[in-house]
Amino acid sequence: MSEEKKEEQMSEEEKQAAYVRAENGEVSPLTPEEEAKKKDVMGRIEHTLNKIRPYIQAEGGDLRLLDYSNGIAYVSMIGACAGCMMATVDISQGVQALVVDEVPEVQAVKLAPTSYY
Repeated sequence: MSEEKKEEQMSEEEKQAAYVRAENGEVSPLTPEEEAKKKDVMGRIEHTLNKIRPYIQAEGGDLRLLDYSNGIAYVSMIGACAGCMMATVDISQGVQALVVDEVPEVQAVKLAPTSYY
């Protein structure tokens, strides 16, 4: 199957996850220890995001944690927040400030693209 056809069959979540892996240069699978640590950190990030999620949902949007790698948490904005001009500001000044403060392993929060077209 050609790469173009494979890309067409990928869901938006799969495309975003592939973007994150490519940006991080990930080519090999994680060891079981690394996987367990990553799962722990992602759980704590998700717990922190749940604290601010009601405020985002009140505006008709939401955010989704996609991945964590090398000190960077990758999120996507969905609903009314997807494509909003303020999404980048909300991530950098709001979400990132809270996550970095509460999860020491996280150095930054990046907004993954919502569309590849």
